[in-house]
Amino acid sequence: FKEIGDARPRAAAPFEKLHMDLFSVTTTSLGGANNCLLVTDDNSRWRMAFPIKHKSDALKCLEKIMVEIKAIQQDAQVREVRINTFHSDNGGEFVGAAFQTKCREYGVQQIFSAPYTPEQNGIAERAIQIVVAMARTMRLQAGLPLAFWAEFVATAVYVLNRSPTEALQGDTPFHKVYGRHALLDHLRVPGCLASVLYYPQQREDKKFGARAWDGVLIGYDPFNRTNYKIYDPQRKGMFYSAHVKFDERTFPAKNPKPVQEELNILDLY
Repeated sequence: FKEIGDARPRAAAPFEKLHMDLFSVTTTSLGGANNCLLVTDDNSRWRMAFPIKHKSDALKCLEKIMVEIKAIQQDAQVREVRINTFHSDNGGEFVGAAFQTKCREYGVQQIFSAPYTPEQNGIAERAIQIVVAMARTMRLQAGLPLAFWAEFVATAVYVLNRSPTEALQGDTPFHKVYGRHALLDHLRVPGCLASVLYYPQQREDKKFGARAWDGVLIGYDPFNRTNYKIYDPQRKGMFYSAHVKFDERTFPAKNPKPVQEELNILDLY
C-alpha cells in the first residue's frame, strides 16, 4: 500500500514509532488465542507478535510491548529509547478509553488512520500479509494442525527480523536494532524431525533407557539462539532444548512413522 495522509519522515531511532494492527483467526490456537496483535517498528521494521483471545486484550499487550522492547534494548546493549507514537486504525480496541488512558500514562501519542483507509497505515497492513503468508507456508510444510498457527507466526517473525528487506535497502531489522548482523547457522526447516537428548536424570534407565526423544521443530528462543522450541507429540507439549539433532528431510506430522537412519547419539553432545 502507498501511505496516504502520513507524510511524516521515518522515525530517527528504533522503537520511537510503532505501527500496530490486529488480525483474527477462526481456529483457536494451542494457547487459546483467536486474534494476534502485530507490531512493526517504523525505523527498523522489527516485528513483534502477541496472540490474544479477544480483541479487547490488546490493552494487556501494552505492558508486554514495553517489557519486550526494554529486553531487546538491554540484549542489544543500546541506549533505551522511549516510545513516542503508536499508529493504528480506528478499531475499537485502539480508540477505547482504557487503551487511550494507558497510552497517556506511558507518554505515547496515538495516531489513527482515517476510517476505511488501511493504506494510511500500510506498514502494519503489509506486515500482516507477509507474516501470515510465511506462517501459513511453514505450517503447511510441517503438516501440523491449524491450532499451531500462533507458534508459526512467532517463528515467521523471528526469521523475518533476521531477513533482508527492501524497506531497508537490503538491510535487516536485526542489524538496525543490534548494530551487528545476526548469525543464521542455527536455522533449520520448521516442522522437521528433531531428536532431543534425554539428560541423565530424565532417562528411564541410565544403561538401557532411551537416550533421546523425537519431536517436531517449531521455533526458536528469541534471546538465546542455541535453544530450539520442540513439540513433543507424545506428551503434547512444547519444550526448549539446546541438545538437538535434526533430520530436515523428515516431517513427522506428515508421516507419523518415518523411516529413520540410525542416530549416533554421541553427536548430540
